[in-house]
Amino acid sequence: MSINTKGAIEAIFVDFFDTLVLRHVTAKEVLQRWATCLQKKYPSLSERMVNKLPSIRLSIFKEKRELLLKQHSETTEVTYIEAIGALFEEVKEELGGVQKEKFIAFSREVDFAVEIGCEYANTSLVKELEIEKQKGKRLFVVSDFYLSTNDMKELMSAAGISQNLFEKIYVSCDVGKRKANGDIFPFILNETGLKPENVIMIGDNRESDYEIPASMGLHTDYRPNIVYKCKVHTSAKMNNGYAGKQYSTSLDEMFRHGKDYSEYIGIFYVFTKRLYAKLREDDVHNIAFMAREGFFMRQLFELYQEIVVPDNKKIDTTYYWCSRRSVMAGIKKAQMAEEIEGEISLKNWLKSLDISLDEARRYIPFTDEEAEKPQLLEKSELYKSLIENKDFFQYFEDTIKTNYEAFMKYTEPYIVDNKFRFVDSGWKCTTQNTIQDNYGINTVGYYIGVQKPDKPILELERTGLIFCEEKPRSRYYDYLGTNIPFYQQLLSAPHGTALKYILEDGKVLIKYEWDPMEEKLYHENIEELQHFMLLKFRGLCAWDDKEVYDSKEDWYIAKLSMRSSLIANRSRLKFVRKCTDNYVQNFRQEKRGKVQYDVKKIKIGLDIIWKPYKMIRYLSKIQRTSLYDKKVIRMLYPIIAIIFYSYTLLIQNIKNLGTKILYKFGKGYKYHLS
Repeated sequence: MSINTKGAIEAIFVDFFDTLVLRHVTAKEVLQRWATCLQKKYPSLSERMVNKLPSIRLSIFKEKRELLLKQHSETTEVTYIEAIGALFEEVKEELGGVQKEKFIAFSREVDFAVEIGCEYANTSLVKELEIEKQKGKRLFVVSDFYLSTNDMKELMSAAGISQNLFEKIYVSCDVGKRKANGDIFPFILNETGLKPENVIMIGDNRESDYEIPASMGLHTDYRPNIVYKCKVHTSAKMNNGYAGKQYSTSLDEMFRHGKDYSEYIGIFYVFTKRLYAKLREDDVHNIAFMAREGFFMRQLFELYQEIVVPDNKKIDTTYYWCSRRSVMAGIKKAQMAEEIEGEISLKNWLKSLDISLDEARRYIPFTDEEAEKPQLLEKSELYKSLIENKDFFQYFEDTIKTNYEAFMKYTEPYIVDNKFRFVDSGWKCTTQNTIQDNYGINTVGYYIGVQKPDKPILELERTGLIFCEEKPRSRYYDYLGTNIPFYQQLLSAPHGTALKYILEDGKVLIKYEWDPMEEKLYHENIEELQHFMLLKFRGLCAWDDKEVYDSKEDWYIAKLSMRSSLIANRSRLKFVRKCTDNYVQNFRQEKRGKVQYDVKKIKIGLDIIWKPYKMIRYLSKIQRTSLYDKKVIRMLYPIIAIIFYSYTLLIQNIKNLGTKILYKFGKGYKYHLS
């Protein structure tokens, strides 16, 4: 189907819901979910009241609109604040002292989140509109809706529709006029300078999108979308329960049509949900989100609490800005040659102490070329000369002591009940071990994932909520524990790495550095992606009814991770290679650019037949290396990846079935086939 814009058509008016944007549910189900979310936030609401809320709300909007018409008011649309404020008066006795303004604000947040969680773009219509825009047609959204223009813009973004597609969005609640009354059309025509005969209205409602605009001289393109509506209403009547499948449906749509790799928000959502449950189980009331990844993780956690958690059960959060470098800066033994593994230049060693080359030259002479040569530090003559120089060594020790004191001063407010509890992305827990071992601070770490450390560490209180390599090894570790640097890049903060802490007039300042490559990647790609993920996160919060620990959810995010790691179209490949090319390791010997993978480390045995998932970490990296640039590899890889993906799913499904059988006949003992 194409839009008939022949002749004098200059502009296109487009209805929003059930035309430009479609829903997986009926409008009635949207209101029911809104009411369910209100009850989660306000548990004091009775079941009877929750069941009545949608009808009460509809009645209030209807009555207030009719009153405006009777009064011959210039405004024919009731405001959201007025309508929900009236609803508040109906339910306030059950809310136990909740403030009216706070209730209205939360109701709006929930309405917004519920819509995001069930909407998707009408891609065929969007393509038609893009063609018409290229022809020079002016495009406008015209909608009778209770949320604001800014909310509508965000709903469009969440559905993957560019806001630049339309010249302007006209929403009844903002302009005070409605399509259903017809008064919004003269208003828009007057504001835009358009004539009725030069405009075509596209929509699904026979009265407001077809009959009324046609009576005013506008051309119309009536699209009832019968097949779509039958499908949605049939699903509702059969009580198929969209909430139960919203998580997978939403993430599948993100993989296919959303921003590249936005589906990872599904993993971050499960982590956030489990984190909250674990903190409540551990009776934690204050938690710090650590390192740069903690910045975005804290945003997700706070948003989850805002939508899902009753106010009296919220957990206070803070942001703890640190890095391995800022933690190590106050530890003398960590800066000595015997503790530093691998090659490192004198320049990078001095940088980890925040000592410039010119400062070091005050004690011994050396050239820039000598300082930039990577080698084992214990074999460096320059290092030996500096350490053996009494004046430099005293300066070195004074620097370490100052850094130590500043670190302790910075960390002190985060210690509650003699423990420093924090959240981090995770992996080998070296930062936690360093803090506890060298600063004597008892720590508790909550992580996305935990891997085996390279060398023995302390017995630490640490939990990997999504995956764990150590015993008990999580079932889907090989699916979820791949591409660790990519997790970190997706969780990037809008600032650089903390280098050290500085005590100044009793206050702690943070000295930091943002590598130009990282900063560019964040502003060009990550910032916009995170905004999109935050929108989608709202939808997941609003529709999720699953248990905190759900085995089906575990298997789904494992499949999601494998699919996202192995399969990339041209756009996704461009993005992930850009991330790889701009990866910065800014601790010890700095490394920038594409990470090289040693093929010799790949271990393949006969167990690959029964454990094909062991190969995910290797196959997923092929597209990121120069190997993929070879024509033969580029042609064969997609076929190999799809076959491997399908085979791995088959084997894992067989194992999962075996686990269920063993569990059923094992008299309550949980078996895992690995």
